[in-house]
Amino acid sequence: MKKIKIPHRSNIKSVNYKWVVQVVVITFVASSTIAGLCDFVLGKANLFFSISLLLVIILLGVLFDIVGTASAVADESPFHSMAAGKVLFANNAIFLIRNAEKVGSICNDVVGDITGIISGTFATVIVLKIVKTHGGLFSTLVYLFFAGFIAAITIGVKAIGKTFALAQSNKIIYFTAMTMKSLGIDLKNKKRKKSVES
Repeated sequence: MKKIKIPHRSNIKSVNYKWVVQVVVITFVASSTIAGLCDFVLGKANLFFSISLLLVIILLGVLFDIVGTASAVADESPFHSMAAGKVLFANNAIFLIRNAEKVGSICNDVVGDITGIISGTFATVIVLKIVKTHGGLFSTLVYLFFAGFIAAITIGVKAIGKTFALAQSNKIIYFTAMTMKSLGIDLKNKKRKKSVES
């Protein structure tokens, strides 16, 4: 039987363990802190505010997921032309694309996990508010409804978001970089690469 040779990718980057540890620590601290704060705030909030905040958190997770996906497939070339034309936020766009691995890790994994934890916390608090004066079968049905609702909304909207990110990656990076610049965030690339012709 003829042996099949599996091609070797020598250009694959080695695992950056320092970055992995940083992501793990950031996720742990941020998730614990935010979940605790949300639990405290929601304990005093009414039902309408709790549900509204839950939807906002889900939307935030979806938006970060879109940015993380877009950074992995966006084309760097147009932003070099902008940088040459002194467009102020072009460097942010180039940084996001060149550091797509880290951007994706933060946006898709860190923020995604944190919003997932917070969504679960919100759902628990909301269910407790609804079933406070009820019990038995009603409590079970409410819990099942919210569990399914959160999962369906999150997965469904993220699926739409990923499709949008793949189709409009450059526009997404453009508006993300512009928004970062308007917030005073100016990212610099440590390593300069040769300019790509427009």
